[in-house]
Parts: sequence; C-alpha cells; structure tokens
Amino acid sequence: MGPWPGMGPWPKVGSLIGARSRWRLRAYFGPILMFAAALSLLRAYLYLKYGQLFIAEPSAVALAFLSGVRFDISIGFIMSLPFILLAALPRAPAAGKLMAPLLYVLLFWQVGLLVYQFIDVHFYADTQRRLSYDILYAWQSVGVVTKMGFSGFMADTLAMIVALFVYTVAFRRWVITPVRKVMAEATRGEATGPDNIRAGWLTEIGAFLAVALVTVIAVRGGFQFKPLGVSHAFMSANEAMGNLSLNGVFTTYQALYDFSREGGGVAANVSLTDKEKSDTLQIIVGTDEAPVDQEYPLFRRFSEPDGRARGMNVVLVIMESWTAKYLGAYGGSVSGGPFFDKLAQESLLLTNCFANAQRTFEGFLAVVGSFPTWNPIIAGGGGLSFQTRLQPIGSVFSAMDYDTLFIHGGEADSMGFHKLVRRLGFSRHISLDDFQRTEQTYDGIWGMYDEAVFERANQEYSHMKEPFFSVIMSLSSHLPFRLPSGEFNKYSQFPSPKSDFLNSMGYSDYALSRFFELAKKSDYYDNTLFVITADHTARYFSNHNMRESYQIPCLFHAPKLGLSGRKDTLASQFDLIPTILDLIGSTEPYTAWGKSIFGKGPRATTLPRDSRSRVFVSGGYMLLADMERVYGLYDMATGAAMEPGDNANGVGEKLHWWMRAYIGMSERMIMDNKVAPPRIQAAPPPRANTSNN
Repeated sequence: MGPWPGMGPWPKVGSLIGARSRWRLRAYFGPILMFAAALSLLRAYLYLKYGQLFIAEPSAVALAFLSGVRFDISIGFIMSLPFILLAALPRAPAAGKLMAPLLYVLLFWQVGLLVYQFIDVHFYADTQRRLSYDILYAWQSVGVVTKMGFSGFMADTLAMIVALFVYTVAFRRWVITPVRKVMAEATRGEATGPDNIRAGWLTEIGAFLAVALVTVIAVRGGFQFKPLGVSHAFMSANEAMGNLSLNGVFTTYQALYDFSREGGGVAANVSLTDKEKSDTLQIIVGTDEAPVDQEYPLFRRFSEPDGRARGMNVVLVIMESWTAKYLGAYGGSVSGGPFFDKLAQESLLLTNCFANAQRTFEGFLAVVGSFPTWNPIIAGGGGLSFQTRLQPIGSVFSAMDYDTLFIHGGEADSMGFHKLVRRLGFSRHISLDDFQRTEQTYDGIWGMYDEAVFERANQEYSHMKEPFFSVIMSLSSHLPFRLPSGEFNKYSQFPSPKSDFLNSMGYSDYALSRFFELAKKSDYYDNTLFVITADHTARYFSNHNMRESYQIPCLFHAPKLGLSGRKDTLASQFDLIPTILDLIGSTEPYTAWGKSIFGKGPRATTLPRDSRSRVFVSGGYMLLADMERVYGLYDMATGAAMEPGDNANGVGEKLHWWMRAYIGMSERMIMDNKVAPPRIQAAPPPRANTSNN
C-alpha cells in the first residue's frame, strides 16, 4: 500500500534514495572527507617533523590527534559550504550540469588550502602556534615564502607537490568520475509520471534535510552549547597538545571571523573601578611621567627625564631571532654572538628582558611602536595597530629636530613593513631595491645579507644631519639560514637545523662587529647611543622552559656615557622606546605600552602565546592563561613550572586578575581610540631615497 491513495506502493530502499540523491550525497560527502583526511595527515607530518615540541604521554598525543579530527571535519564543511548547498538543494536548476565543473573548482580550492596548511606546518617551528591573523599582512610575501620553501625545505616541498598530485588523481577517481557515472544513470532512468515526480521530490527533500542537519552539527563541531572554537583544543595545561589538535586553516578562519565582527576577539568587556584602572595604569605609565590629557592617560611626557644622552644620535638595532640562551653574556653554554658578549662588558646589559612578540612584524611593532602585540587582531597589519590614534615615535623624534631612518635588507613591504614604517612616522625607509645585488651580498630569498645592510647604515649615518634616530633590522638569522660563504659554518658539532641557526647567528654577530669597526672610525660614533635587541626568540631552539622561550638580549652602549653593568629590572620590548626617550631627555608627548627601565612604579608585561592565551610576567612569576582560565604558573628566574602546592597563597589567581585588568583596560582604550587625542597629526610619508647605491 502506498503512502497516500493513488500513489502506488512504497518504493524500495534503493530506489527511495534514488540515483539523483546518490550522486548528490557522493558529491557532498566525498570531497569533505578527503580534505579532512589530508589535514589529519599533515598533522601527523607536523608531529613527526617537530616531535620534540610535543612532549606528552602517548595517551595525550592520541587524544590530541582524535580531537584534531573534529577540527578537520568542521573546517572541511565550512570551506565547502557553497558546494554543499548546490549539491544538496532538491531539484536545483541545472545542478547536474554544473556539478562536475564545480567539483573541479572545489578541488583547486582544497589544493590551495592544503598548500596553506603545509606552510603552517613549517612556520610552526618558528612561533609554535598556528597561522591565524598573519594572512592579513603576510600575503605580500608569497614570493619570498615560495623561494624559502624551495631553498630551505626542498625535499619537503617536492614531496608535498607529489602528494598534491596524488590527491588530485584520487579526487578525480573517487569523487568526480563516480559522480558523473551516477549522474548519467539518473538522467537515463529518471521517470516523469506525476507519482514518480512526487516520490522524487519526497526523497530529495528528505536527503536535503538530512544533509542540512549533518552540516549544522559538523560545522558546530558537535552538540555542545557553543560552536567549536580554538579554545576547545586546549584540554590541559599542555598548550602544545592543543596546538597539535588545531590546523592552520581552522585558526585562520576563526581569526578572520573574529576580525570581521565588531570588537570580536578583543577583551574590551573587563569591568574595572576607577581605583582599579588607576592601579593598573601604573604598570604601563611611570609615576615620574605626567599625562598631557587626562582623558588619554597613555599620552604623556617625562616630568624629569634622565637626560644623560641629551642631543645624542640613537641607533636601535633589532637582530633577527636572537635568543638570550645562545649568548655567553646570558650564561649560555654555547654562544652564537662572541662580539655581542664582548660588547656587553662595555655596556648596560638588561638581564630580564622579554620579547612581546613571536614574529618579526610583531617584534618591530613592539620594539619601535611600543604597541600591544599579544592579540593578533590588534597587532595584525591593516588592523587596529594602524587605525588607533598614536603619537608615533618618528613624529616624536621629528619634533626634536631629529632625522629618522629605517633600514632593512628585505623587500620594502615584506610583512607589511613599509606601511608600518610609514605609520610610525619615519622620514626615510631603505630596503632591498636601494641596494646593488650581487652573489656576495644577496641571499636570493629574503634580501641582503646583514653585512651589506650594516655597511650601508654606516654610510648613511656618516652623511646624515645630526642628531638622528635610526632603526636597523637584520634578517640573515631567519629561516632558511642562508650564509654568504662556508667560512661561517662553525657549529657543525650540533645537529641541523640547530647548527644552521647558530651559524647564521654567528654570521649576523660578525656583521654587527664589522658595523662597529666602521662606526668607530666615523665622526658620529662618540655622539651615539646604540641599543641592540632582538625581534623575538628562536623558539624552536629555546623551548626548554617558559623563560628561555621569551628572553631576548638587550644592551645600551654609549662610549661617552660610560653605561655599564647588569640591570636586573624586569623589562620588555615595550620599555625600550620609553627608556631611549628618558635617556635623551625628551619632554615631548608620546604614547607607549611600557615605561623607562629607570622609571618608578610596579613593573609587569604581557607576552603572546597563541590566539587566545597570554603570558603575564610580574613579581618574579610568569603566568600562562587566557581571559577565563589559568593554565600554568612558572618561576621567572628559571622558567620552570611550579608545583600546585607552590600556589597555596593564591599567586596564580592574583596574577590572573592583574592580567585581565591590564589586557582589558589596554584593549578597551584601543577599541575606544583613547590612546592619543584627535589633534595629533600624522607624520608625513617617507620620502624617496635619493642616496647613491
């Protein structure tokens, strides 16, 4: 008997599904499952390649992989939604004719996403977090990344190309060809009677509803109250396992989704009393500084600056990936910087200086901009770091009649540098196109070798009007660690890639020594304050504990000032510009998220960890937490994790409150654009470089 009079008997199960529904379901499920499987294989590749970064019990590793499947399937559905809709809609006009071409489009889309995931695997070693907001400012460096892949990871890149070819062949064989075959069967066997049409609609509507239900569950990542998010990956204090569960495609989608929402991903909803705001503000602003406008407390000036370096030139050198662990001046068992170690004996050395960044762009923003980098939404190029009103450091120095110059050997807008240099008010920017490239001076990937960059800097300084403020950004100690000659292979006793990093660090140290040799022969040397630091640590080679993951070198060298000794004050990249302004006796208004190392008041700083969690450093402790949960407490002096009993006095909870207050107040000021008043004028754009190459 049929479902209603006159329709005939119930169809059999096979015919109920029908040929049309079968090809739709195959076109729907096949690509998603293949893509999810490919992401899981890339996770295994990450684990095998950098297994030393994922230290945990086998059961925890297995759980991370199992949890990862959830993220892989979820992002597979999300990235395929337009194709799902066309495959699942009942009786969509011309859907059958369009399905095969659309599957090819989906194939190419998935291949592109898998290439992005492959890049994510290799950048993980550098930052130990998944790619996310980086896409907002890193797309300009696609060519550089491609060259790096073929130069530094030739075997891996070629293997990935072969794997993508296999994926393409498998996709055609297991998805496109069967769909075409079943489509042809559906076309030949489709009945046109009213009862058959009605039954066809019934089965297709049922299939569509089933597909819709499965899609909603998969996209949400399950039946939990809140949809699947990055935080769901972190099931313990071991953040490495959480990162292993994630994939770069998911984290990037999540970041862009957050970025697209007003205030999304920003901790601007922390409620503080006026007293709590005042107490928190003392972490950022020294008690010896006075606000210019009470409505904008970060817009301030020094009341009584140190002034020892008044009228002197300032050269700020940012070394790529330099890590305190690999310097003798910081007690390293092996030193990649013998010249730095020697110079430290004649300088003021900061022994507790931490990087507020994990990538070069962030490091430059933290050092030169003294601007928050713990939240990728804020630090990302084109994001809030550009839109927020500031008193840029270039403008501050220009107001004191300083000439300003930024020099690096990479492409002008590599990682968005040129935009940021312009935003920070520098009058000139020298980059790759301003150099003559030879085999001895050009590394063929990122840009000029450091020695050529330092030599150019010395040439510029010898002819610049004094006083001047200049920043030099090195790059030779960046992956893939290219060297100008074999004479710098001095650390072969270590396995690769550690030996490659130390060799490149040793070369950069040699280039730095050559710069000082030349500078000492120049007229500007005796009247210059030199500050040497790093953009971030090489975390792949410094992941033994929390401290060494963030500790960077920093020294102040000024021959005529006699700066010397070791200063144990807690400091971070945010504090360097305020310290420089303090030393040169500036009373110009400025904005910064740090204060002079000679300043008064409590000291603390926030370091980035991943897309959600942060490291808050204060009172001899390092707290790993997000805005809702504490993951771990570490001894700042050693970086070692503290036992639960060590937190009996509630140190972790107290620090977590301060962290939430510090981040919440900071991000609220940024979201409200209350960092500097509207009357501040933007600095003029950099003028073209007219000096001879």
